[in-house]
Amino acid sequence: MTETIPSGLTPFEIGQDAVWNPTNRTLKWGPYTDATPRVLTYKVSGPSATYALAGQGSFDGNPVAVQGATAVTVDLTTMPVVATPVITPTPNGVFPVDVTISCVTTGAVIHFTLDGTPATESSPVYAGPIHLVTTAIVQAKAFRSWSVPSGAITVFYGDELRAAGTSIGRTVMASGTPTPLIQIAVQPARP
Repeated sequence: MTETIPSGLTPFEIGQDAVWNPTNRTLKWGPYTDATPRVLTYKVSGPSATYALAGQGSFDGNPVAVQGATAVTVDLTTMPVVATPVITPTPNGVFPVDVTISCVTTGAVIHFTLDGTPATESSPVYAGPIHLVTTAIVQAKAFRSWSVPSGAITVFYGDELRAAGTSIGRTVMASGTPTPLIQIAVQPARP
């Protein structure tokens, strides 16, 4: 049995000992030398779209086209979204400071930068407190397989003194979507 995977899709959780050939984009099962009925499975991921399916089996050397569904639709709007990380403590202009980053989404991997550039999956992986001794712009974003990445969070740790009880923080929700939301939380000092 051979199934051709359309360009743009990636097969995963391939069952029943199939072999994936990325060069010709095929999954191949068998040969089987018995008459046992089998259910062959795989999942696909890729950009939101509808993709044509094509496959062919062989019984004793006679080709047989796969019948049934002829297309599959991938809809990324149904994928879970990774929670935006939280960076602590709140900046207060005092150095040194140990910065921690956390994410409530199980299995998420947090990536960060210290110069304000966008955090990507190529950025360093957060593994424990970051010891800052001077000004830094910490940005973090969390990723998990088969999930929409988190929004980005950016926190400025500076050496300027600001009024006690004030804070300003920005969070980007659903970055990379058609309509990202940017939130800026402002907490002025109480009189």
